[in-house]
Amino acid sequence: MNRGRVLYALFIFTLVLLLELAGQWVINSRQGYYSLRKVLLDNANGDELPRLSAHPYLNYIPTPDFSINGVQQHNKQGYRGAAVNFLRAENSVRVLFLGGSTTYSYFTNNLDSTLPEQTRSFLSLNCYGNNDKRLEVINAGLPSGTSADLLTHYLFKYRYYKPDIVVIHTGGNDAIGNALGSPYQPDLSHFRKTFVNPTPPPKVVRWLLFSRTMSVFIIRFFYPEYTDYHEHFGHSGEDLPSKWYDKDSFPKGTKDYDAFYRNIRTLVREIHNDGAKALLVPFIVNAEYVRSEWPGIAEDYLAGITSNQSRLLDISMVDGAVFCDLTSHDISDQLYWLDDCHLTPRGISEKASVIGNCLCSIRKNEE
Repeated sequence: MNRGRVLYALFIFTLVLLLELAGQWVINSRQGYYSLRKVLLDNANGDELPRLSAHPYLNYIPTPDFSINGVQQHNKQGYRGAAVNFLRAENSVRVLFLGGSTTYSYFTNNLDSTLPEQTRSFLSLNCYGNNDKRLEVINAGLPSGTSADLLTHYLFKYRYYKPDIVVIHTGGNDAIGNALGSPYQPDLSHFRKTFVNPTPPPKVVRWLLFSRTMSVFIIRFFYPEYTDYHEHFGHSGEDLPSKWYDKDSFPKGTKDYDAFYRNIRTLVREIHNDGAKALLVPFIVNAEYVRSEWPGIAEDYLAGITSNQSRLLDISMVDGAVFCDLTSHDISDQLYWLDDCHLTPRGISEKASVIGNCLCSIRKNEE
C-alpha cells in the first residue's frame, strides 16, 4: 500500500514536472509570452517590459526604459535612443524624425544603426562637421504608426521639443490598413482599436502565474490578444466602432476624404506654424517580396503606397514642404531588404544618405 502511494506520488510529481517544463518551453519560445507573464506578475523591468505601452491621448508610445539583451532601447521620455535635453541649448540644431517602424528601425537592436542615428552620422560628416552648432536627433518612430499617430504625437508631445526640422517618413501603414478589406473610415478605425495595457489579475489568483503551466493556460484563454505584436491594437474590420463614412458615396480618388493626405497636410501646416521646416520622405517598399509573400493584398497595398507617395509630393508643392525623392532603387542590393520595408543596417545607411543629402540641401539654402 505504501509502495503504491509512493509510486502514485512519484507519477504526479513527474507529470507536474513535465507540464512545468512544457510550460517553460512555451513561455520561452512563443512571442510575447515571457514578457506578458512578467507584466501579469507585476514585476517586469528592462528586457521584460513590453515594447509598447498604452497612452491616454497618443494611443500608444514606446515603453520608457525598455531594453533588449540588457541594452536600453527607449529612454525615460518614451522614445527610442538617447534622450535629448527637453530645454534645448541655443547652439543646437534639432531634427525630429516622425514615422513608423522603418524610422524606429524595428529589427535593429544597435542604436547607432537606426535611421535617425545613421542620418546624424551622415550630417556630421557632410554638412555639420565644421559647424559650431550641436546636432541633435530625436527618433520618434512608432512601430505601426499611421498618419493619424504622427499627427497626434506631434501635436500633443513633440512640438514642445521645438525641432528645427521634422523629417516625416510615412505612407506604408496607412496603405496596409486600407488594403486589408474592411470598410474604410477617415478616422482609421477600420483597422485600429484602442491600445490597452494588460491588467494583472487580482492578487488572490495571481499566485497561479508562478506555475509556468498555469501561466500558459491563463495567457492563452484570458490574454490571447497580447501575445501578438498587432492583435491588441489592430483588427481586420471586426471591431469597427461605428461606420459613419461610405466611400462608395463619394468620387473615387478625392483628396477631401483621404485621411493620409488630410493628416499629413495638417501636420505640415502645424510644423510650419511652429517655425520649423518639414521634410517629406516617401515610404519605399520591396515590391518583389510583397507580391511573393502577400499575394492576396499585394496590388492594393502597392497601389496605396504609390498613391501616398504622390500625396506627399502634392503636399510639398501646395504647402511648401521639402520633398525628398527617396525610391526603392536607392537600395543597391536586394539582400539589404529584410521583408517588405525593413532594411539591414547597410540598407538603412543607404536610405540615411539620401535623407541626409536632402537635409544638407535645406542647410545650404539657409546660408
